[in-house]
Formats: sequence, structure tokens, C-alpha cells
Amino acid sequence: MVCLNLNIDFSEVFVFISLLLILYMLGTILLGPLKKFFKIIVFGVLGCIALLVINFFGQIFAFHIPINPISAIAVGFLGLPGLVLISVLNLIV
Repeated sequence: MVCLNLNIDFSEVFVFISLLLILYMLGTILLGPLKKFFKIIVFGVLGCIALLVINFFGQIFAFHIPINPISAIAVGFLGLPGLVLISVLNLIV
């Protein structure tokens, strides 16, 4: 039989738990902006795909929306209303 001699002081346990809590808080603080950045990137890519689809089917009617980062992010964040907004602005200008 193996006998474990656990001479652990409660101050060591308190320090360990405190360090884990600090590490968790730092991770939460640092990952917050990173999640927002990736969300912008994903929505921008989805907006670009939507603009590509509109341009593909718009060839029939000679309709073209220029694809740039601002229009892709606008369509990505606003969805269908953003696509309509970009289309109307393209027709006006």
C-alpha cells in the first residue's frame, strides 16, 4: 500500500486558487476584443460571399456592386437590409 503524506498548508491552496482566478480573469479580458475581431472578419467574409452571389446573378441585368471591405462588412453586419442599402446607393450613384 502506498501512503501519501499530504502536508499541504492552506495558504498554498489559497495562493493556487487565487492564481487560477487571476489567470481566468486575464484570459477573459484578453479574449474579449479577439472575439469581436473574428466576428468582424467572419461577417465581412459572409458579406463578400453575398455580394459575389448578387454580382453573379446581376450579370443578367447588367447590375454590378463593387466589392470592397466597407461594403462587405456593411452587408455582413446588416444582412439583407445592408444588401438593399448598398444596391440602392449603387443605383443612385
